Amino acid sequence: EILLDGLQAAYLHKVGAEWQFDRPNPASSPRLSDLLVDRLRGASAEEREALEIAAMAVPIGLRELSELVTADALAALERRGLLTVDRLDRRLPVRLSHPLYRELVADSTPAASRLGYARQLADQMERHDLRRADDLLRWALWRLDGGGPIDTARLTAAAGLAVARRVDLAVRERLTRAAYAADPSVANGLLLYQSLVEVASDDLDSLLADLAARARTEPDRAAIMIAHAYHIGWVAHRPDEGTDALDEVARTIHSPALLSDIMAHRAMLYAMSGRPGPALADAREALVPSAQPGARMIAGTAAALANLMTASFPQARAATDLVRTLSAQADRGSISPVPAAFLLEVRILADQGYAQEALRRAAAAVADAIANGDPMRHAWSTAAVAYAHLCQGDLDDAATRAADAGRLFASLAHHSGQRWTLALRLLATVQRGQIDEAGTLVKALRAMPDLGQIRCYDIDETVGMAWYEFLTTDAAAARDRLERAAHGWLAEQSTGLAMLATFALFRLRFGDCAAALLDRIEVPADWPFGNAVSALIRARRPADYVTAGDAFRAQDMRLLAAEAYYLAATRTRPHGPPQRTRALQAAAALAQQCRADTPLLGRLSPATALTRREEQIAALAAGGASNREVAQHLGLSERTVENHLHRAFAKLGVTRRSALSQHVPAKHVPAKD
Repeated sequence: EILLDGLQAAYLHKVGAEWQFDRPNPASSPRLSDLLVDRLRGASAEEREALEIAAMAVPIGLRELSELVTADALAALERRGLLTVDRLDRRLPVRLSHPLYRELVADSTPAASRLGYARQLADQMERHDLRRADDLLRWALWRLDGGGPIDTARLTAAAGLAVARRVDLAVRERLTRAAYAADPSVANGLLLYQSLVEVASDDLDSLLADLAARARTEPDRAAIMIAHAYHIGWVAHRPDEGTDALDEVARTIHSPALLSDIMAHRAMLYAMSGRPGPALADAREALVPSAQPGARMIAGTAAALANLMTASFPQARAATDLVRTLSAQADRGSISPVPAAFLLEVRILADQGYAQEALRRAAAAVADAIANGDPMRHAWSTAAVAYAHLCQGDLDDAATRAADAGRLFASLAHHSGQRWTLALRLLATVQRGQIDEAGTLVKALRAMPDLGQIRCYDIDETVGMAWYEFLTTDAAAARDRLERAAHGWLAEQSTGLAMLATFALFRLRFGDCAAALLDRIEVPADWPFGNAVSALIRARRPADYVTAGDAFRAQDMRLLAAEAYYLAATRTRPHGPPQRTRALQAAAALAQQCRADTPLLGRLSPATALTRREEQIAALAAGGASNREVAQHLGLSERTVENHLHRAFAKLGVTRRSALSQHVPAKHVPAKD
């Protein structure tokens, strides 16, 4: 019924290869509502009240619900199949028997009734002492909705839990604002700050100024300055000023634990600004066992980013493993204190040469973000999926997921995330050879707010812009952009970023420039992707190109493998026709999977993968000759012609003889005298 109503009302429509449903609440479908209302019709006033409370208070135990409504009403609803009582250990949770019943009942509950239920539920939870952490969050929201006396200490604890668990952003802001209004302490003000900083609120400056004026203790002063530096670095895009602010406050702090916290945040600001050396030095200072878990998580994230820049992949992965472990110990699940930290894990895996594992982790992060109602993490994890697809050469999927992530970032007013996802879309688009669409993305990038000193996203935008310049006949500008970037990253010891720029030069056919830069790069032996790139740039014999292609294929980087195989077949003198044909066939098949059109692939088309005999037979068939006529003309059996033609059909992706002329020039069997 939902689907039929969606089609009729145009809420359900096709977007590319996927179906999209635009109505936010499927249960509001008139067709479905009519069916559900029929089943709910006849409920008494007490039964309706029980349904409304059960719909509002999911999950609620049977004992708790029995205190609010009569046992007869509950029994009647259970007999009618509208309520279900489950067993979970010693608990008996009650729920409406289908989620759509819950949505319909919740939507039709009067606002006055909801407020009354909220107060009853909050009062009841206080009587039961709020035994579980989830109960604390629910109590706080119900108390704010329903009114009544508020326990300030409990409200503060609920606000802290909401921030720690990164629950829905609107819920976080509501609870932290209420806690700060009830008790305007520095600690509560910092909780509110942590909620507001993700939406770049105009209240941040005044809030920080208010907190600074009231800070009296050393921990308060350190915490406020860390928040101020984070605001300057992430929101105002001036990490250098943020590190200066932290330097200033560090001179007045004597506590080793607080100094570790300051070092951790300074390391993060250094990493954001593309300075891995200072970032790693500060991270090491903050990663001592005596430091607080929060400081170690921030320092671990900074170390992961810095080690990614320097191509120190085992150290980068060790840092992300530490962050995940500390997060779990702090009862924060897999959620990191830095919203993009889990994306870092995906990027490290992909750039190291494990694209399939990167995609798996990214997809799991998307599911986790949706389950936890974390929109910021949803945006970053969707962008991570896009990046993993890009590394694999799945260009269509990469562009689609990057666009999805861009919309999520736009809804959060997150400019750096929007800019980075535009760069990912540009990279996918230029590798498909779609110049007009790429031009639109370039204009959008140029219209975005400047990220100032934040340089940790530069590599993708730099490569994408250079590729666009190359395709639009400004090859010199493309080469200069990439060479300048590579030299700059080498000066900062960012080996990993310099290698990516060098490889982009090679893929844009600036092989001599790439080789000269590669001579300055020391590629770690434990970097599979870097070693494959190095082998390809230094390849001279056909076998060298094939070896590089095999390495990329093993890393599930199909587009790069296609380019290497094509070079094996065409750039140097082949060992012989069979080797050349196999390389061309592999290149054509992989390029077709990726729907790619890159400079290194030249004029490669599916027809390139045909053997000489297959091309000869396909051309005659395209000219209208029957299998018998082709066989007679070439002196072959009809079965042989059929076999060759069958293989040609498969390689070209066609099913009819009439489609052959789109791929091979038609030829005609000479007329007999």
